[in-house]
Amino acid sequence: MPIIYECFNASVTGDNIQPVDVVDEDETPRAAVVLWTPRLNNFVVKIKTSADYSRVLFGIASGTSVNDTDLVMSCGYFIELQHTSDEGDDGEPAMYEVPMLRKLSNFRMTKGGPFVNLLDLEQQEPCELPDVLRKRAEGKDRWHDVCLAFQKEPALALSFGLDGGPIVPVCFNEPIVEGVYRPCILLLDWQANDITVVESPLVGQKRKRNEMERCTTGNFIALWHDRSFADATVQCQGQDFRVHRAVLCCQSRVFATLFQGQGQEGITATIDMTAEDPAAVAALLEHAYTTKLTKDVDPAVLLPLADRFEMSDCVDDCSGALESLVETHPTKVIRALRPYSNDERLRQTWDRVCCAVLRNPELAVVAFQQL
Repeated sequence: MPIIYECFNASVTGDNIQPVDVVDEDETPRAAVVLWTPRLNNFVVKIKTSADYSRVLFGIASGTSVNDTDLVMSCGYFIELQHTSDEGDDGEPAMYEVPMLRKLSNFRMTKGGPFVNLLDLEQQEPCELPDVLRKRAEGKDRWHDVCLAFQKEPALALSFGLDGGPIVPVCFNEPIVEGVYRPCILLLDWQANDITVVESPLVGQKRKRNEMERCTTGNFIALWHDRSFADATVQCQGQDFRVHRAVLCCQSRVFATLFQGQGQEGITATIDMTAEDPAAVAALLEHAYTTKLTKDVDPAVLLPLADRFEMSDCVDDCSGALESLVETHPTKVIRALRPYSNDERLRQTWDRVCCAVLRNPELAVVAFQQL
């Protein structure tokens, strides 16, 4: 079931999304659904869409806000699917028009009325669609499987795939502007749209590392098990952890600042973490090498340490581990995540945990009695 960030003029039942408040066939109500993603910089979403006489835009949007009558969006990048008729002139099944790319800027959606502010799609020039997507769409019936992938690093990039074909990057007339983007579905016609979110946006999953990162991690794992050429020490409550400065500096800007500075840490290549929990320190260092949590680590203790040392992948893993414990240790999970309830990185995890507790009355009683 998709996790909804904003919903305007649409109803969501299970995985299906449809517009609401249809007055009559002459009206053209608009609807929009913006989806949650656990990582704003990297996500993948798949949908299946089927409709008569419909126009559906599927893509990413930034700067959305909703009130009782309007949805306002600062910028969006979409692929448009348009279904033309119940059957063609030769009696063949209905077809979609070849998809096109659309960039929308500073637009507004009003209940019971048309889009305004630069959303006259008939007048806007569409962007060129890659040939592989154009060929994939030709000759299809009313069903389309659409896959969207978005990444922010090393550069903003949006990719689409149709009907099981390759996911290919698309180019708009101008580069994608910086912003906080989420998956967005715009429904543009009065007829009922049947849209199914096949794969929710990577809920609780880490981003997939690229080939270079996987190869580097493999080398780091070998170094974790062989400290022969370690050149620094992390001290914690009588324990000395021999480490490689190059590895820690690659994984943490905080470690890099300490080792490269003119302070005692930089001069002696030694960092004193005596105030921290030894098990958490050991787990933090191991994660820097292996990108995995140790089985016996307490994620509630490790999370704030990973956050202070700006190890984002470790933070992600800790939040995922905590979320998996909500059914058995709800109070512990809430206490650990509550300081991050307004943190953009963990806000989705916090919301999902709260929803899981509130949906289960017995769990809610246990959680709130112990808080």
